[in-house]
Amino acid sequence: VILAGLVGDPITKKYPEFAGQVNDEGVKNIIDISFKNKIKKLIFISTCSNYGLIPNVHLADEQYELNPISLYSKSKVNAENYIMSFKDKNKNTSATILRFATAFGVSNRMRFDLTVNHFVKDAEKEKKLTIYDGDTWRPYCHLQDFSNIIEKVILANEKQVNFQIFNAGSNQNNYTKNMIVDEISKCFQNLEINIVRGGDDRRNYRVDFSKLKNNLNFEPTFSIKDGIDEIKNFFNKLN
Repeated sequence: VILAGLVGDPITKKYPEFAGQVNDEGVKNIIDISFKNKIKKLIFISTCSNYGLIPNVHLADEQYELNPISLYSKSKVNAENYIMSFKDKNKNTSATILRFATAFGVSNRMRFDLTVNHFVKDAEKEKKLTIYDGDTWRPYCHLQDFSNIIEKVILANEKQVNFQIFNAGSNQNNYTKNMIVDEISKCFQNLEINIVRGGDDRRNYRVDFSKLKNNLNFEPTFSIKDGIDEIKNFFNKLN
C-alpha cells in the first residue's frame, strides 16, 4: 500500500525538487520493484485533487477528465498512468488505485492543515474562522473509513479490483467550506466568521463514489459532523 510521499500542495510547492525525487522518482521505483517481484496486490493512494477545477453541476466519476493543478496532483496522475501501463503486460500483480478524498479526524500524528481539522482548531483556539472561497466543493473522508476502504481492497476478489480505479470516500460527505462552517457553528458559541473571496487554492470538485459503494459495498462510518465532534472532544481532553 503506497501511502508515502510529500503530501499536499503547500509542501510540494515549497520543495519542488525534493517533491520530484520522492513523489515521482521514489514512487516509480516502488512500483517497479513491486511488479518485478510479482507481489500479489499493489494499492496506490492517489487523490481526488486530480480533478482540479470542475463546474459545480458536475459530479466526477472515475472516467471524468483529470485536470491536476498542483505539482502534488500532477505527480499522482503520473503515477496512476505509470501503474496502468502495466495492465496488458502483467499477469502476476493485482493493482488498484484509490483516489482519496480530503481526510479528517483524530490521529496519533495530527494534521491541522486539513480543512475540517483546521477549521475546528481555529474555532476552538481562536474563536474565529477565516474562510477563503467558501462556496467551493470538496469530498471528505474520515481516517478510519480510509482504513476500511484499504482493507476492503486487500480482501476483495482480484476480479473486483485488478487494475481498477476507485474514488475513495462517500457522496454524502461532498461539502462546501460554507457547509462545514455551518456544522461547526452549531458546536461553538459566539464564533466570529469571516468569508473572503479570491484565495490561492482554486480547486473545486464534487466527486461520485458510486463505484466504490456498488463494487465493494462501502458505506462510511463517519460524517462531517462526527469528525467535528471528535476533534472538539480531542481539544476538550487536552484542557
